[in-house]
Amino acid sequence: MANFVLPVNAGRFNELVMYCGVYAPWDHYPKFLRQSEVRNPMIPLKGFFDANDVEGHFEKLKRWRHYVVNDEHYDDECFGPGNLLYDYELNLRLLESLYLLLLEDEEPSYSDDKITEEQLASEKAEWAWYPNDLTKKELLNPYLVIKAAFNEIQPEAFRDHLWEWINAALSSNAIDESITPSEIITVYEHIKKMYSAAWLIFQRETGEPFLKEKPVEDNKILRESEDKKALAVMADPIRKNVSIKATPAQKLGLKEVTKLILKIEPTVQMVCHFHTSEEPFIFFLLIIVANDQAFTNDEIAAKIEQGCAHLVTIAAFVKKQKWFEKPERRSSSFYYYAFRLKDVTYQSTSVTIPEYPKYGPYMTQQEIDEIWDRTGHHGHELYFKAQQLQLDKNYTECLSTVKEAINYTLKSMIAMMTGFMPATNDHNRLLKMSLLCSVKIWGIFHKDTESSISAMDLLNLNEPLLNGPIAQTEDEAGMNVLMLNAYLLNMIARDEYQERMADVNHHST
Repeated sequence: MANFVLPVNAGRFNELVMYCGVYAPWDHYPKFLRQSEVRNPMIPLKGFFDANDVEGHFEKLKRWRHYVVNDEHYDDECFGPGNLLYDYELNLRLLESLYLLLLEDEEPSYSDDKITEEQLASEKAEWAWYPNDLTKKELLNPYLVIKAAFNEIQPEAFRDHLWEWINAALSSNAIDESITPSEIITVYEHIKKMYSAAWLIFQRETGEPFLKEKPVEDNKILRESEDKKALAVMADPIRKNVSIKATPAQKLGLKEVTKLILKIEPTVQMVCHFHTSEEPFIFFLLIIVANDQAFTNDEIAAKIEQGCAHLVTIAAFVKKQKWFEKPERRSSSFYYYAFRLKDVTYQSTSVTIPEYPKYGPYMTQQEIDEIWDRTGHHGHELYFKAQQLQLDKNYTECLSTVKEAINYTLKSMIAMMTGFMPATNDHNRLLKMSLLCSVKIWGIFHKDTESSISAMDLLNLNEPLLNGPIAQTEDEAGMNVLMLNAYLLNMIARDEYQERMADVNHHST
């Protein structure tokens, strides 16, 4: 714990005092967050409010402070004194994530919609809990609370204070005179207010706020609107996983990626970021190009993805400007997916965005059926054809057929979940796009075993290079794994199709 305190006469008195010197540059970096959490600081916020509600956290903080200033030590009835270490880390993870979110909020290139007083009234009426310790200005912009706290006490100083707190609370003696009462009060008040600010940010950013339980007599009145909202959430895989806007680090990356895209393809009119996959790390971008572009959308997307590969992996969804300008497109599912985060990183003067959608339209049973018949069912049939070719030891035709089956099945999943029907037949690009639907699919095809690697090698193999039966044992094992992967993918797609159909049927009755 040398980052937090300096020993005084270590070995003689074993005393601890606040560090008052100059902090090293690395002390400013988060110490309690994983790298994925640094990229995505809403994850620790979710963990904080999963652990307890706001009032529960208030009580724990107040109890912790009591043991800091009194000559008795913390000892939880159920879990003993060690439970305070959990609360200590939970608070530091919250503070570090709030500081990262503050940096994001202060980024001048990105601005969120302003909160109105009407929205405040609606939130207070509907949310399960609402702060009463913040001013109206702070309710409208909770980042004012966070900024005020970190202007007075830097993140690394907060870590030092809480380290002193935990030492005092687990000791039978109160904190010594090296920490003044005013310092304890200041830290306590800032953290308490930051709980309220964090709650506001969490409720607003996730799109899925915790609401009050509705009285039984109100259910009939609210059922229709609630069902619509629930179905929109189910139809949106990004919202299933809690939609989170780009972090400060990601935004810097997006800026560089956007500059590179404009160099690679000068006819680009707009770049919109609509999702980020954490594992593997991939930016999902809608890219609008000029109508006079001679190449197909798929060719442009492949060109941009390859040109950015040395910097970062992206999944490019390319559309011509005429697609974007058609009014009927703005009622499509994919339009909602692309613009729901309002994260446009580049926009030419020739393109205007008339409005952002509030809730995504969901597909009808007929639309889902049509997608399944065109792609999913066809992929299902091709899989069984490949299975027979494998039994006949016709590996060349088997490989060609199972590749086609995988591509059709991936297209069906992507189209059913996003409303976007990919034109590409590149299975690597389709696997990237499938991360919008489920991380399971990526995991099936990217296991770190010899047979799985061999299966991917076969999937990437050009068909003319494979002549006659497979002679090598590892290639035969790879073919078996590839067939198994195709089967698992087919099962996932069929389950998704049936689930989507059942959802739409349930909410339409």
